[in-house]
Amino acid sequence: SGVLECVYDIDRLFTELGPTIKQVVLSYCGSDIVKLSRDKNGWLSDYTKNDLEQIFENQGFKIENYSEWRNQSLYNLIRK
Repeated sequence: SGVLECVYDIDRLFTELGPTIKQVVLSYCGSDIVKLSRDKNGWLSDYTKNDLEQIFENQGFKIENYSEWRNQSLYNLIRK
């Protein structure tokens, strides 16, 4: 928790993971769900839930499971 908020370019991160990665489990505090100051929390990115889900789709992942916990989006992604 709290790792992807410190990544400027999540799309590039997924590109760097490459096609051999078949599953990714992650959490993210989307800017449309959490209204805290991203700067004060040291967060470098400000993706919305829709932004992230578009990145996952473009990178060849489907959302196997989604839930929310304490205003965090929790994803279990499986490569298509």
